Amino acid sequence: MVNFFSKVEQEVAKDEKAFCEAIYEQTECLVRFISKKSLPLYQRDELIFWIQTNFDTLYSNPFSQDIDMESIIDDFSLHLDKYHEFELEKLLKSTSINKLFRRLAKALHPDLIQDETKKSERHHLMIELINARKNKDIVKIIVMYTEHVGEAPQDIFDGNYEQMTQLLKNQAEQLKQDKFNIIEENPRHAVIYNRFFDPSETKVKNKLQNHRKVLKNNIRDIKFVAAKLTSLKNLKPLLQDLNEQSMLMDMDDFIFSDTSGIPF
Repeated sequence: MVNFFSKVEQEVAKDEKAFCEAIYEQTECLVRFISKKSLPLYQRDELIFWIQTNFDTLYSNPFSQDIDMESIIDDFSLHLDKYHEFELEKLLKSTSINKLFRRLAKALHPDLIQDETKKSERHHLMIELINARKNKDIVKIIVMYTEHVGEAPQDIFDGNYEQMTQLLKNQAEQLKQDKFNIIEENPRHAVIYNRFFDPSETKVKNKLQNHRKVLKNNIRDIKFVAAKLTSLKNLKPLLQDLNEQSMLMDMDDFIFSDTSGIPF
């Protein structure tokens, strides 16, 4: 069997490597067109899909180990970022986004209320809003508008539906990539991201408060049970409770499982 593998590898290695090099060179050419402003949106989508397909081909080919994938992916990301930057600039300068921003800024302006606590809260929200605009985070602006003003008017994005759709798609892809990077770099950060991340700082704050409340209740219950664990006599009833709970869970699984093989 070893001889078989060796023979096949020798037979195809040269052509397989040449194939990988050809795909790589083609991809290098394709990447340069991503940030071209005159490229129609639907064609840019096709271009990106083509490039990603080439990436998949190279990654799945066992003869591509000598290919410098890191370099071409960095180049791909650079051109994609340039395009996103251009699209975001266009949207931020559009009348609809400016109108949305002005309405939200007016609704959140601290000088409109007298209560000092609420004034301080609005001050922080205004900073959050201004930073969102500075960072070209249009999705954040829309989320804040929905939270503090109401649903965005249907006519607010007249003429910008195509751009907004692409923007949301781009940010969704970026979040997926960010999540992947987080998981790769630090498992704890991955758990934190999955549990608490939200574009709204208010929702993040609420999630953290609720989580801390649950933790405190759990800690209290654990300590309450631990205080009882002074003898085998006290332990046995707890074990009996656990056993009964397990039986009930098993019974639920049995009752709700499809034992007939016929879907409900």
